[in-house]
Amino acid sequence: MLALLLARCDQPVDPQVILDLVWGDQALPLDVSVVHTTVARLRRAIGSDQIETTDRGYRLRAGTTDESAFSDHVARAERLRQGDPDRAIQLYREALGLWRADRAYADVTDHLVAAEVAKLGEWRSAASQALAELLMERGEAEDLYEVVRLTRDFVEREPLHERAHELYMLGLWRAGRQAEALATYERFRLMLRDELGIDPSASTAQLHSQMLAQDPTLEPARRSPTRRLRPAPPAPTTPLVGREVELATTLKMLSERRLVVVTGLGGVGKSRLLREVHQALHDDREVAYLDLGTTGPLTRRDLVEAIGQALEVGLNIDDPLGSLVQEFGPQPSLLILDEAERSMEPVAEVAGELLARCPSLRLLVASRRPLGIVGETTVPLEPLPVPAEDADLSEVAASDAVRLLNERITDLAPAENIGSEDLMLLGRLARRVDGLPLALELLAGYAGTHALPELEDVLKEPIELTSVDAGRPERHRTLRDTILWSVDRLPPGHRQVLRRLGVFSGSFDLAAARAVVGPDCDDVENTTRALVREGLVQARREGPGLVLRLPTAVRELAAAGLDEKNELADAQARHRRWHAAERWRGELRSEAMLLDMRYRYPDYLAALRSGLEDRDRATVGPIAMTLSRYWGFIEMIAVGARWLEEVLTSGLLSPLDEARLRTMRAHLVVHHDPVGTQRDLSAALPVLEAENDTASLVTAHIISALERFESGDLEAATASGERAVAAASQATQERQADAYGILALVQASTDAEAARVSAKEAWSRASGSGNPASRASVATNVSLALMEIGDATQALTLLRRAAGEMNPEAVPTFLVFNTSWAELLCGDPASAWLGFTGSLWAYGEALGDRFAAEAFAGAACALSDLDRPEAAELLAGATELLLRNEQVLQPWQTSRLERARARTAPWAAIAWPDGSVELGRHLATLTRQADLAMGTNR
Repeated sequence: MLALLLARCDQPVDPQVILDLVWGDQALPLDVSVVHTTVARLRRAIGSDQIETTDRGYRLRAGTTDESAFSDHVARAERLRQGDPDRAIQLYREALGLWRADRAYADVTDHLVAAEVAKLGEWRSAASQALAELLMERGEAEDLYEVVRLTRDFVEREPLHERAHELYMLGLWRAGRQAEALATYERFRLMLRDELGIDPSASTAQLHSQMLAQDPTLEPARRSPTRRLRPAPPAPTTPLVGREVELATTLKMLSERRLVVVTGLGGVGKSRLLREVHQALHDDREVAYLDLGTTGPLTRRDLVEAIGQALEVGLNIDDPLGSLVQEFGPQPSLLILDEAERSMEPVAEVAGELLARCPSLRLLVASRRPLGIVGETTVPLEPLPVPAEDADLSEVAASDAVRLLNERITDLAPAENIGSEDLMLLGRLARRVDGLPLALELLAGYAGTHALPELEDVLKEPIELTSVDAGRPERHRTLRDTILWSVDRLPPGHRQVLRRLGVFSGSFDLAAARAVVGPDCDDVENTTRALVREGLVQARREGPGLVLRLPTAVRELAAAGLDEKNELADAQARHRRWHAAERWRGELRSEAMLLDMRYRYPDYLAALRSGLEDRDRATVGPIAMTLSRYWGFIEMIAVGARWLEEVLTSGLLSPLDEARLRTMRAHLVVHHDPVGTQRDLSAALPVLEAENDTASLVTAHIISALERFESGDLEAATASGERAVAAASQATQERQADAYGILALVQASTDAEAARVSAKEAWSRASGSGNPASRASVATNVSLALMEIGDATQALTLLRRAAGEMNPEAVPTFLVFNTSWAELLCGDPASAWLGFTGSLWAYGEALGDRFAAEAFAGAACALSDLDRPEAAELLAGATELLLRNEQVLQPWQTSRLERARARTAPWAAIAWPDGSVELGRHLATLTRQADLAMGTNR
């Protein structure tokens, strides 16, 4: 158990998981009490404060272990390899001295720690290789014996590791054991042939050839230390977090290209990346570093003189650049320039000339935008990834932005004990600043004087974050100053476009940018692209176009500028008109509309909010109508109902728009509020009939049929379904399919043959609509009818076909939910369980309503079919929730529920929580525990 907790150090492990992993096959007759007992014994052995009990299981506190000491020694050695190889050798020796067996966790069952053993083995091999290389480079006689011992152990552990064999051969050769070196090569060659069917690589074969030829260059070189040009960038004082890929990319580009420019918004971490590159360089090139952020704007001559000063070179008054060229000479050299955007034109000009005249010179530059010269390779630096809003604890903890914030807070407030709830808070804070490293570091600076929950108040205005660290560069003292530096240097037209883009709450495309910026700005598209190059607008390619977004801090600054220039009202009006545009007017539920609203939802909502505030009669109705279709399709019931109430009571709607929105509200709440549904339809139907609004009339009759069907009035439901079909005869095929689908559903309980005919009519019309989202809605009603008349197999085929035609991100919850019922009826309870519980988590609203009750009932049936012990309690709880909602299931659902009760042991009577919502939460907890116990892979 100790090994398991160590391997997952500082992460909670559920007791059931511990039981299954540690006891294996012997766990079957046991329960988790044996885990609790063993934890108590373990606490007595290692200290009671070392193992925490959390709501997600037991967690071993992160502390000083051999692994952490090894990692620390190796990291320090890596940083010192170039500048202080003797100290690096000492650190590598100390690190490897921590190993006391052939492998980590040598006396522990392998399956518990297999991944950790493999990882630590790789670290050990890398450290052994690094130490052997350093000792070989130092070339002292006494080092060779250590090289031979070290590499011999290495090749015994990893007999196919080629670099280890090269070092072993060279160590033997230099130690005077040439015959053994040659024999080692032959053994290795034969082993590769036997094991892999290949020959040694060219480098190993060349080493063997040099040995046969008694090549004198195999003897150790007696070189003087490589001269490193000064000044160097400040060495990092904290571990690098989340930039491993960018660091590797930059180093790779430097090995292949001569001009590499790291670009990105101010505060994104360009300077830190340059420091890490400087620390990681292990070659013989000479390095010079110049921070242009500490100087004012430079002319070409100023820049040449600044580089000369960094190189400690006297410049020829007639040809100062020539002096630099002569200094760099033929030896490999690297010039690092930080904050180049402060003198863009001189940097571009001097960089081009130096590269042309110095073939062995390479340049690494950090700039907020590219230099724009031939041969330039850019490494764009984006803010650190942040966890999604629905991320679980493990995903939040693994997020790079949260890791950085967590580490910096721990640095500044080491006594702070960051638990599960705190990590979720850090996830929210990281999202609030878009993962911008400077903002995260500035925010962490407040941790020394603020409790963690108070940091949310600090972030009410992220742009006002201020450094409490006097050692921070002046340009990074406040987030406002960092962003303003870039904004103030933009041409006036670019600043105007950026200000107006500040009205967007989320992402947008170039078409939206053109519409919202307005016709009085020239060439909005190219200006926006220029802002992307400046790092002030983030861009990602999605399909054929660009998806754009302003980082939070930039957006706040831009929006403040709108207010200052009295442009805010006009920009918001254009923003509303765009989101109330004709492109979605009359659109029922196309996949394009649903996906656009999913990604742009904050802006649709912002447009509705500003329309209500500004009393804009022209846009409030269309925007609310579009939003209500989205709310209905993805079942955002509570949110949609709240907003529609505000719109309907605003006094801004025409009678027709009010009737349409009442119909959409009835659509939203039909499964949750039958009285409210009837009230809205009674008010809407006369207006829709008088105005002859066919599309809305069809919707109203469909909702009426569904409400009466769920209330058990089948005759009235059939009549409403027939009225929907009659009204739809004057509408599109898509509307006709909807009407026949609801008619099939209500007929299925009384007339199976009529239901089959209506279902066929519905699907034939849906199939010709060319709209996957429409087919998803029709497939739901038709499949429910088919399940009622006993054809679950066809229902499942239909549902899966409808889902398969849609973009996976657009598949609605109701389609997944009804597919689960079909899977249950077709004998696939495992898939049904995933669908029912997944629908509950996706639904995310009140867990005590009708939808939740039906979902819990289906999940309980699935558990019963899977012979899970949790089925009894979930079945009893779901039955209670159905009763509280006065919900009558369909006969086939009731039959399925009765079957589950018959094959499940009765659950002892308990006092359920008083409220339906509280009962729903209790059942949700139970389903999550069952999910964890089953090890469900989602």
